[in-house]
Amino acid sequence: MAASEKDIIYIDIDDEITAVIEKVCDSGAKVVALVLPKRASTFQSIVNMKLLKRAAADAHKNLVLVTTEAGLLPLAGAVGVHVAKTPNSKPEVPPAPSSQASKEVDVDEESADMADAEVSKKTDGHRSVGELSGAAAIAAPAAKAAAEETVEFNNAPVKPKPAAPVRPKAKKDKKLAIPDFNKFKALIVVGVIALIALIGFGYVALAVLPKATITVKTNASTINTNIAATFDSNAVSVSESDNVIPSEIASVTRTFTGNAQATGQQNNGEVAEGEVTFSSACSNGVQTIPAGTGISTGGNTYITQDRVSLTSASGGGGNCRLSGTTDITAQAAGAKFNTENNASFDVSSAGSNSYDASSLRAIGQADGGTDDIQAVISQADIDSARGQIDTSEANAQSQLTSELSSKGLLAIAATYQTSEPTESSSAQAGDTASSVTITQEITYSMFGVKQADVATLVDQDISAQIDTEAQNILSRGITQAAFKLRDFSSEVAQVTIQTTATVGPDLNVDQITSEVAGKKANQIRSEIGSNPDVTDVQVDLSPFWVSKAPSNTEKITVTIAKPQNGN
Repeated sequence: MAASEKDIIYIDIDDEITAVIEKVCDSGAKVVALVLPKRASTFQSIVNMKLLKRAAADAHKNLVLVTTEAGLLPLAGAVGVHVAKTPNSKPEVPPAPSSQASKEVDVDEESADMADAEVSKKTDGHRSVGELSGAAAIAAPAAKAAAEETVEFNNAPVKPKPAAPVRPKAKKDKKLAIPDFNKFKALIVVGVIALIALIGFGYVALAVLPKATITVKTNASTINTNIAATFDSNAVSVSESDNVIPSEIASVTRTFTGNAQATGQQNNGEVAEGEVTFSSACSNGVQTIPAGTGISTGGNTYITQDRVSLTSASGGGGNCRLSGTTDITAQAAGAKFNTENNASFDVSSAGSNSYDASSLRAIGQADGGTDDIQAVISQADIDSARGQIDTSEANAQSQLTSELSSKGLLAIAATYQTSEPTESSSAQAGDTASSVTITQEITYSMFGVKQADVATLVDQDISAQIDTEAQNILSRGITQAAFKLRDFSSEVAQVTIQTTATVGPDLNVDQITSEVAGKKANQIRSEIGSNPDVTDVQVDLSPFWVSKAPSNTEKITVTIAKPQNGN
């Protein structure tokens, strides 16, 4: 075959099937070799292969794919397209696949079959390149049948390779089935988890949950104590002869405030001043009005500034009058003290016989008074601010108790004291201010003592009431003791200590706890009940599956029951 009848076309990896078909159709050669790139996704579709084969047949082209990708060979073989490893290699039709695995699931099968049928009408997918390349094969199919023409690709005759025979699938031997190891591993994991859970449950059931409560009843009796003691913050040690117990005083100071707005008012304007003339009938004789005499008009009071004697006479006969003039000043500032000219004033009664107020007449005027109203603190404002203070301090006692307890001391609530408040005020009555704040400081205090020191006096009092050779102190009752305050000072508190103690046989709770560990209930009852002073032993084991006391003594509770009768 002439070289001009062969065309080698290199395909890009991004070329679509339409672009490839266009390149094949545009080629002027009868044999078109398409050199495919690696991983050419366009040629991974059986439909694209069929469309390409059909287009080549319609254009009277013999198509050869140049590729070495094994994934494309079954598709080329299924369609009947020749494949060569290199442009210089001999082309051949690869064997068709034995199954339909190469068909794409997402392609319309009906369209693919129609395309395949159209291609089959124009060319036989199993014919050689030589059959497809001759002009006689294109123009006269009958002549090609009589004399087959061989097409050379690079001067080498091309003949179709017979398709490999399809072998029947061998039947699976059920006896040789391979076990599912994933399922086996899952069962192992479940088994391990179940074993761990079982071990954990066993540990909790046998080591954590088991508890024992042992109650021992005895012929014990109660003893009441009543001790007059002194808590002294200066004492160093307990004095059994004087019942003095060293103590520590804890205190805390709280600050409380109350606030009130000013309701008082004060006029800081100018004071009105003026002049007034006193007059009286001559028949009343000479009268003297001392300085500081109060006169009033319109409800406002004015004070005379100088001493004045009525000596100037005017008129005659029955109209004769004596007169005298003096300056006056308003009692307070304010424009309301300004008067009209020739205003009439009332004269206040005299405290002596220097003048007769009922016979006097005062005429004058005052002006110059101005207003400048300022808010001032009144006594009512101070009392209101004080009334807003809440001195109830619920947290002070609990704070003192916590402070003493942190030091290992027993806080004595009966000694809780509240000091008198120390008060201060931001303003006094009459001060110019918009508000007033009252501050009060209160100190709270409480005594604390060592429980061991209290126990010393309690033991002394109990020992004086019992036979120490036959009885022992089982409980002093200090934590439930009643403390009553008799007297109090800043450093000393006189108190009465009242407790109810329990005396009886000497049973050591710690010793009993260690002796019963790991023993069964019957054995515990037998051993503790052997003491002649023990009247009853109750053993409670929990949970229900526990048959003996735990080996861990922290899970065993031993209680010496309170006696039913006391004295």
